[in-house]
Amino acid sequence: MRATNDEPSGNDHDLRDRAMRRVIENVEMSDHRAGERVNEAVRTRLADGSHRVIVTSAQGALPPNMLEHAFDALRFSRLVCAPGSDGAIALIGMSQSHDALVSSIPWGTDDAFDGLLRAARESHLPLLLLPPVDGVKAA
Repeated sequence: MRATNDEPSGNDHDLRDRAMRRVIENVEMSDHRAGERVNEAVRTRLADGSHRVIVTSAQGALPPNMLEHAFDALRFSRLVCAPGSDGAIALIGMSQSHDALVSSIPWGTDDAFDGLLRAARESHLPLLLLPPVDGVKAA
């Protein structure tokens, strides 16, 4: 698991504080253990003081504005997601942990994205959907 900051850091305390509130976690999301990695990444970053966490294994392949769009969406929704071109999950973002929901997703299958939609609906958790990410096969 490797975290990257989506904003430049500087000497200014406000800039560092803002950067710590938004973080991108790059984790492997293509097997059945992805839920454990996603939960761990989100819990760790929130405990470290981040306010919005994006988890993806396709960071380099995402369109430049996708991450910014996801962070903006997390200002209004506790959960955001973008499907990959194969129906998997290319990106999932949270402003609080949702361990049970993430654990219920059938990671590493073609049903991962549909599983996320079902779990969110069953949990009555609003989910903001981002546009599909063409060419990304992530979860």
